[in-house]
Amino acid sequence: MKRFKASLNFMKIILRVLMKKKSSISEISRLTGLSTGTVSMALRDNPSIKQSTRDKIHEVARQINYIPNLLAGSLAGNKTRLIGIVFPFGTRLLDDILYELQEQAKKHKYIISTFFTHNDEKSEAEIFRLLCSLKADGVIWIPGRIA
Repeated sequence: MKRFKASLNFMKIILRVLMKKKSSISEISRLTGLSTGTVSMALRDNPSIKQSTRDKIHEVARQINYIPNLLAGSLAGNKTRLIGIVFPFGTRLLDDILYELQEQAKKHKYIISTFFTHNDEKSEAEIFRLLCSLKADGVIWIPGRIA
């Protein structure tokens, strides 16, 4: 029961965050007096923007809780930085593998998204369709007979 209450409280916090007005590059631009292009490049740590300007922009972004829109960024760069991992069920071995994959992905600024299929072919097909629609840059599929 304690676990359920903790999960419920966590969900309430997430809902509050999602319902807040989302910050944007335009808002950072307005607050700093810099162009949206400069703000965008600074947020990606482009070296052509002076370090002091990047620091100022990052500080304003932090103050307004700016969260980059990864899908918008993927349109411009044609990369989602998303890798889907599809497997039938969890085991200790898979936990270890997932942990290492997550650490390596973070180093290269990728996002790992995991999906359990419970050996259901229909679930696998739906997940692959979803990953294709999200334009995932990669998929790691661990078939049930190996897991």
